[in-house]
Amino acid sequence: MDRILIIDDEEDIRIALQRVLSREGYSIDLSDSVANAIEQIEAGNTYSIIISDVLMKGMSGIDFIKYISDKRINTPVILITGNPNLSSAESAIRYKAFEYISKPVDRTQILSVVKRALSEKATKDEEQEKLYLSEKVEKALRSQNLDLNRQNAAILNATSDAVITINSK
Repeated sequence: MDRILIIDDEEDIRIALQRVLSREGYSIDLSDSVANAIEQIEAGNTYSIIISDVLMKGMSGIDFIKYISDKRINTPVILITGNPNLSSAESAIRYKAFEYISKPVDRTQILSVVKRALSEKATKDEEQEKLYLSEKVEKALRSQNLDLNRQNAAILNATSDAVITINSK
């Protein structure tokens, strides 16, 4: 089951998003601040998607997406805002927000964005798994190659006086 974290300092928004998304079968965690959300992530909680308000008391949604970007966490972050402006939109792009949505958030729009985000996350997760496996295989092959080179060197050192025949004449 996909787990979604909703960060918003307005309880009504958190509850509304929770209702919409939980009806679709998603597991929802709520946070009233970026600081609390960071604590949850650092405690080991993992999420398929994070939805965050941009303007909040304390740290903003932009601060949060910067944190996610700096930590290289492969979780799409959807930013929502009641005050869209060019500055926050530029920051959202810079730190690779999955989407930047104006409030009020339409039910069909948020569900569509969540489905796209989950699909892209699954693709990225598969690519990372393939990369990890190929690096693991490469490491094993390098180790085998090193072992074979050592064995060849040992054989050559042990047979330094040898006669090599090409044919019977």
